[in-house]
Amino acid sequence: VYVSPVTEIQKQIAVIWCELLNLKEMRIRDDFFESGGHSLLAIQAVARLEKVTGKQIPVETLFQAPTIEQLAVMVTLGAKPASVNALVPLKPGGTSTPLYIVHGYDMNVMSFSAVAKYMDPDQPVFGLQAKGLNNIDEPLGTMEEIAKEYIDEMLIQNPSGGFALAGYSFGGYIAFEMARQLKAMGKRVKMLAMFDAYVYNEDDYNPGAVKLGRKIFRQFPKALFILNSFIKHPKETIEYQSFIIGQRFNSLTGNNDIKDTESGDSNIDKIGERYECAYRNYKMMPYDGAIDLFRVTTRLYYLDDLKYLGWKPYSKRGIRIHEIPGDHKTFLQAPNNREFARILQKALNSA
Repeated sequence: VYVSPVTEIQKQIAVIWCELLNLKEMRIRDDFFESGGHSLLAIQAVARLEKVTGKQIPVETLFQAPTIEQLAVMVTLGAKPASVNALVPLKPGGTSTPLYIVHGYDMNVMSFSAVAKYMDPDQPVFGLQAKGLNNIDEPLGTMEEIAKEYIDEMLIQNPSGGFALAGYSFGGYIAFEMARQLKAMGKRVKMLAMFDAYVYNEDDYNPGAVKLGRKIFRQFPKALFILNSFIKHPKETIEYQSFIIGQRFNSLTGNNDIKDTESGDSNIDKIGERYECAYRNYKMMPYDGAIDLFRVTTRLYYLDDLKYLGWKPYSKRGIRIHEIPGDHKTFLQAPNNREFARILQKALNSA
């Protein structure tokens, strides 16, 4: 049954969400993140709502009240979020070893909730979001600092351990460093998982001539890969390549330097710059454990190591590969999220 917004604040929220999510209408109990929202859009939604209502609304409010009905109550009462922690409970109930999933470069953790809800009833799942999203805290600048911050919050929530860690995309580096630090503390790491995360790190320390040579020689296999991808997935390949060409054009013309401060993009850019610096200065050493690699079946961009995604040299006990449906983005979305949850839960149970 469609329950339309009734109060003025509900209607204001609905208009903003429909514009951002490109929807014609929303029910008051529709979840912002399950309807296509993510952390960047959440920041924009909160910024627009602040402008309309004149009230200061921390972005964490939307994480804790993700429906129009819930958010309207929070805004009306002027309630503040319970915390501004990095740790976000996605599915906190259960007695199994908790799974902690680290965000990717988009800083989004709520997309993981679409997977968490299909995992076993006894499986707790938490997300780890970037420090600084609240426009108050300073984003951290090294991989070691980021990992320590997340571990400190995990230990407050789960002092006895153990831990199952996962990193999505860029979050793979953070999860990797977290596992290293937890092992050094004598904590049990049940599983270290990579959600389609690729290691680019090694090339960054090669001399310029070596990097240039590799870049030149990889163009032929890259062209063959793109051609094969077009044959298998024409629509998705065209969309992705068009996006990449557009990004490069904007970079050349300087359009990437334009920031929309009202939408909160400047804050995301600031965090992104810090994280880029952390990645470039991070020296990876082999991890004393196995790595579970969840690799998408639809690859739209070329990688030098399509089998292990670069992780093989960094695990002393081998790589366990799990094929998951979808591409780098859609494996977290319906209908792929249900199958991904099943594969992930099976891997957790057998770890």
